[in-house]
Amino acid sequence: MGCVLRSEDLAFLDRAPVRQVHVGEVGLPADRVFDELAGHPERWPRWFSVLRDCRYEGDPPYGVGTGRRISFRGGILARETVLVWDAGKHFVYRIDEMNMPGVRAFMEEWTLESVGDRGTRLRWVLAADFSKPMELVFQASRAPIHRVFSRATHRMESVAE
Repeated sequence: MGCVLRSEDLAFLDRAPVRQVHVGEVGLPADRVFDELAGHPERWPRWFSVLRDCRYEGDPPYGVGTGRRISFRGGILARETVLVWDAGKHFVYRIDEMNMPGVRAFMEEWTLESVGDRGTRLRWVLAADFSKPMELVFQASRAPIHRVFSRATHRMESVAE
């Protein structure tokens, strides 16, 4: 597939050399948002436009330790491992392999918080260690990544089952 990334534990979310945090709201209850995030990765391309495919490896039940393969538009491929599966609240995975040079370690965290009648506040943390050129590209992409995130949260509302 590509390069094997450095295996990191959850502390990496706080100590990663590069971090981005994106926050938005989804007009759905937290359990439905979590189901879209963790329960049905095959539906991610319906609401997360940068993806072509996202699937767990192996048979259910899925949870901590489960592998996942993901492909992005443009040909980027990755293999991930689920690190946290706290239904309705918290979902974390680490990228283990990726065909993009310059990525040394990468982890993503999704935190869900009920906001009453408004739905769910969703916090997405991207934590990474990159080569310097890749770090510059990633930092320069903060606004476009946030736009993708905002569009995804709005689309999720309309396609969630």
